[in-house]
Amino acid sequence: MDPLSEAKINELMLNAAADKTVIFISHRLSATLKADRIYLFEHGKITEQGTHDELVKRNGKYANMYKKQAEKYDYAF
Repeated sequence: MDPLSEAKINELMLNAAADKTVIFISHRLSATLKADRIYLFEHGKITEQGTHDELVKRNGKYANMYKKQAEKYDYAF
């Protein structure tokens, strides 16, 4: 799916689930920007958790992966 279609689907899902708990699994980290909480799993264990801003500030694996993806799509970081 192209990034614009994916963004539209994500927006529709977030609007439909505004007052519900949703578990969202994605490999495209731009989809995590609006998440209330992000959990990074490695080998079946949570290795990082927080909001997007918190995880970027920690400069750990999430931040590194996000920045690598953002370079290809010209996201702000």
